[in-house]
Amino acid sequence: MIVKTSFTNRVWRWGTALVATFVTSLVGLYPEHVAFGEEAGCSLRDVQAWQDQLTDPTEELSPPYILETTEAFLSQCPNRPEVAEASRIAGVSAVDNGEAKRALAHFDRAGWISDRASLFAQAAAFLANREDEMGWIIRDEIIEAWLGELSRTPLITVDEIEAPGGVVYAVNFTRTDADSGLRAAWVAVPEAAGWPATLTIGSERRLNAFHRLRAGEEAATQSHIQLHRCRGRKLLAETEIDLSSLEFEQTAKLALTAYLANPDLYQHDPEGEIHQCYATHRLLPGLRR
Repeated sequence: MIVKTSFTNRVWRWGTALVATFVTSLVGLYPEHVAFGEEAGCSLRDVQAWQDQLTDPTEELSPPYILETTEAFLSQCPNRPEVAEASRIAGVSAVDNGEAKRALAHFDRAGWISDRASLFAQAAAFLANREDEMGWIIRDEIIEAWLGELSRTPLITVDEIEAPGGVVYAVNFTRTDADSGLRAAWVAVPEAAGWPATLTIGSERRLNAFHRLRAGEEAATQSHIQLHRCRGRKLLAETEIDLSSLEFEQTAKLALTAYLANPDLYQHDPEGEIHQCYATHRLLPGLRR
């Protein structure tokens, strides 16, 4: 039990006065119109204005426009909570605009990035800037995160197959995606430099729609075998035979082992374009939500 004396009462009053002074001073630092969590000269209205500019239907929304608009927001609001996301957007736009150093500066400011397409863009920026080691480290981090996502999905099984020059991941889906009809995929990842490549078996709704336009509405549903690479994809076969992953697995292994012997490398463009990977959700497939 604390016994209050005239001394302890004075200490209590002094302490209370100090706290009151501190709080008063702190509040005085903020203008009346600025809420806590906001910086002077930058409010949620500025955030909304930036976001409205990025969705303005009257603008072309080209990479230079998105980059300049977002950099203006970052300059005006350098301490907002939205800075990390804005920096990621600016980094991707700088890659699209062919400016590797500018992109890397924004990605560095963004900090931790989880968006897969943005990570592929970051890897391409490092490679374009001739920082090959960092570029392929980012690729490995992308693969690790993708495998982590698959391991947390009970409807997907993954087998790792060692191959000369890298690894092939055999991915089987117990529930097919409504659009792609994806049943199985084999993803080749080079051990050293090189982008992944993927073979898939599915029954893609769009391709079946085209097939029925040609063959008639009563045409049977087809299965599709496709090869997905960093810069494009190719339809290798379409058949009305209902292919199973077990029937095709040995062929997939042989084809992707051949790919690993000569994988797609980063190609430097003399005109400065940054060659990044397209359709990364096909290159590293999963169940889309």
